[in-house]
Amino acid sequence: GRAAEALEAFRRAASSDPENAFAQYQLGLANLEAKRLDEALAALRKAALRDPFRPEVYLALGRLYMAQDDKTQALQAFRRCLRLEPLNIAARKAVEELSVSLYGAGS
Repeated sequence: GRAAEALEAFRRAASSDPENAFAQYQLGLANLEAKRLDEALAALRKAALRDPFRPEVYLALGRLYMAQDDKTQALQAFRRCLRLEPLNIAARKAVEELSVSLYGAGS
């Protein structure tokens, strides 16, 4: 289907230009959407290494870690997103929910 076609297109783009952070990010998102979490993690980590100032990469990493039930890593990723983009509502909400979940309501 379309998702498989998109995934393949992003895979080609990322492999033809491995230093392209945006291509790695798109590949990571496509893999995350397809529930291919290991592939998503590898691509998103590459994106973060190549461009550590993209808040959307850390938002996607946070969502990936949540899908893996790794709340501590998710919280770190969402906080990193907020450091780069303080008004990111999705990251702010995730940090609040994770903080309560991990540390209780008084945190």
